[in-house]
Amino acid sequence: MKLCPKCGTAICEDEESCSFCGEKITDVSPVIKNDESKKTRITALLLGIFLGNCGAHDFYLGKKVRGIIHVIITVLTIGMDTTSRIFKELHDYAISFFIRNQDSCKWEEVFSYFKSSMDYKQIFHRIYLVFLIINTIWAIIETIIIWSGAGKDSDGFKLTKWNHKDEVKKEDVSAKSNTTTAVLGFFLGGLGVQNFYCGRIKKALLQLLLFFTIIAAAYGITMTKPGLDSFYEAIIFNEKISSTSILYFLLYIIMGANLIVSKIIAIVDFTYAAGGLYKDSYGKLITIDHKKNPLGDAKTALPKP
Repeated sequence: MKLCPKCGTAICEDEESCSFCGEKITDVSPVIKNDESKKTRITALLLGIFLGNCGAHDFYLGKKVRGIIHVIITVLTIGMDTTSRIFKELHDYAISFFIRNQDSCKWEEVFSYFKSSMDYKQIFHRIYLVFLIINTIWAIIETIIIWSGAGKDSDGFKLTKWNHKDEVKKEDVSAKSNTTTAVLGFFLGGLGVQNFYCGRIKKALLQLLLFFTIIAAAYGITMTKPGLDSFYEAIIFNEKISSTSILYFLLYIIMGANLIVSKIIAIVDFTYAAGGLYKDSYGKLITIDHKKNPLGDAKTALPKP
């Protein structure tokens, strides 16, 4: 099958004119494959490799339920790991407190926490490993299926195309290089350098803000580190938690959340750039490498500001 250049009607390969509008067919249009997805395999593959446990490849392919399940398992995995680490810290602090205060009347309470914290730590760590293994194996299997060409989107169409380079019109192509964008996103994505290069200043500034927030939170954590000991003592002896301890953990959460968001944005930018789906500030697709430009000089496609 091929398309009529005038009305877009699908016509047979051997027909010389369109049966709908009568237009003569002088050039062969791209062949239509009814089972071919509009999604690119390289983008889905890279999302599966770098963010498979978060279900990014499933969200890209429109499989929202699977993606949500991946996210839930990932959140539970992080929660189990964090809880396990807290009990490990409690265990280590109980040991140090016992060594420093052997004559204290509170050593029995500390010793009981020493035993129970280790038990809880092992339980949560085992649950964490189970969630991690299940989610990782699932993501690896889906990624292998995508790589093999047997992957499908939410509509059941196969992922046969690696990119859209052959389908993009010259006027829709950006003057920017997708190779440069992808490399900047991979190495300096957390700073938003790839977005500065593409002219997407607002998004780049947002990433810079996230980065400096992480730095500020990390500095605040070093300043409030003494609050960690008071936090452990408050838990062990069932005392009131100090404001310094609360500030410490609040800064820790802010730093961790911003770090995760920043990494996800950078990885998604990189995968979309590598897949030729990223757009510059003009909305043009950054889908070519200027060393091998099959579309000619793409600068002619750049509109005047």
